Amino acid sequence: MWKEKYYELMFSKDPKKIDTIKGFKMKKTKIPPLYKYRMINEFSIDNLTDDTTYFRKATAFNDPYDSALTTVNESGYEHDHKMPFIKMMAEIFDVSVDQIEPIMNGLSYKETLELLLYNYSDFKNKPELVLSLVEKFLKETELVFGEYNSSISELYQEKAFVSCFSEDPTSMLMWSHYADNHKGIAIEYDFNKLNIEDEALWGLHPVHYTDNLLNLKEYEKVRRQMSVVTLASISKSNEWSYENEWRMVILKKGDSIDFNKQVMIVSLFYRL
Repeated sequence: MWKEKYYELMFSKDPKKIDTIKGFKMKKTKIPPLYKYRMINEFSIDNLTDDTTYFRKATAFNDPYDSALTTVNESGYEHDHKMPFIKMMAEIFDVSVDQIEPIMNGLSYKETLELLLYNYSDFKNKPELVLSLVEKFLKETELVFGEYNSSISELYQEKAFVSCFSEDPTSMLMWSHYADNHKGIAIEYDFNKLNIEDEALWGLHPVHYTDNLLNLKEYEKVRRQMSVVTLASISKSNEWSYENEWRMVILKKGDSIDFNKQVMIVSLFYRL
């Protein structure tokens, strides 16, 4: 499928595979008519009048995982925080770091905690209490891990302004969700009329549907060649694949963005 090849050319983890010029030329030949579902209000009327499109920050999306990214998975989080964890456990259980470090090699937090509690605490004869304490600790650790990832995500999402489009103007679900429960409009845009040097055209991408959050660490080698923020902004759960979505992503500082006269409106769809 051409989209997979496109993602490889534009957003590969391998720096040798990235070729943005080739990827752009491929996309330019594949852009279909695109549609934006809207309710009828002063803002959508202004878009129609001025040939513009509406953008919103990635932080404003309803789906918390939309445009989200992570820095590590939980096993990676454990690895990066291994020594602080060992030192903390050594202090709590009044044993040396040299005693705990060999124990933890190859074990998860959960397994290490259980082993320490059974062997270095007064709870070794109370297995039910051990399990309860371990579960409480893991929940607190998971909460810290989640909050850390959320803060990183929001930091990146703040830079991205996104405008969403669909290849399909006849989706009943999208008329319901995005067009005021079938009372709104679907605006058709023709991006092929934009000039090749136009920032809006370079910022337009087909959405990448995936079941995995984008992991920043996996893209460390290509951070100077491609925009991780853009890739995160066009990444969405497979559950939304029925939307056949494209997104225009513009990276700016500030609270608003406007592309006046840069997007050509072709026609208008409505439902009676």
